[in-house]
Amino acid sequence: MVFKILLLSILVHQLHGACVAPEAPQTRPEQPLARAGRIMGGDLTVAPEKDEPTKKTTTTEKIITTEKPTEKPTEKPTTTTTTTTTTTTTTTTQRPIDCRSCDNSTLTPILANNKTKVTFEDLTKKDGCLTTRVTCDTDKSCIVHKLEGHSSTQTEDVTEESDMHYMTQVFTCGDDGKYSAKTLNGITSLTCNFSDCTPH
Repeated sequence: MVFKILLLSILVHQLHGACVAPEAPQTRPEQPLARAGRIMGGDLTVAPEKDEPTKKTTTTEKIITTEKPTEKPTEKPTTTTTTTTTTTTTTTTQRPIDCRSCDNSTLTPILANNKTKVTFEDLTKKDGCLTTRVTCDTDKSCIVHKLEGHSSTQTEDVTEESDMHYMTQVFTCGDDGKYSAKTLNGITSLTCNFSDCTPH
């Protein structure tokens, strides 16, 4: 009993000294019961204090990354210009050279005087060769009255009928595509020739 009272006094003294004494380096204090047992020389065994387990706090940081949506480039509309070139091909069908291909302009006479009148009469038969009568008239009485035909090489009198104030001839188209009359072929032009004329 006395031992217990003594031990309690030591504990109270120790506690009081801890309150008054200056702050010592932070070392683990010796257990009071162990110290008292050591002072008394007894075999007092004091169970060591159990260290409380240290609670580990795990902090998980959640990093949220916000990515801006990728903007698609605005596609500009593509304008395609198509140029179409139209080629017009004109095909001229050339008439074959035969007795229906003569040029009637070659029968337009050159007038010897401006008082002459010229008429043309188409005598062509169906599916036949071109045939034309050319007549020259004048209002005067002329001693010379002849219808002349010209080719590339010669000139001939091709008059069929005539009197003092008119002349006429029938021209036929040949297979060479040129008119002829009497013995003159390949006629290229005509002349109504009135000369030595007097008024009626």
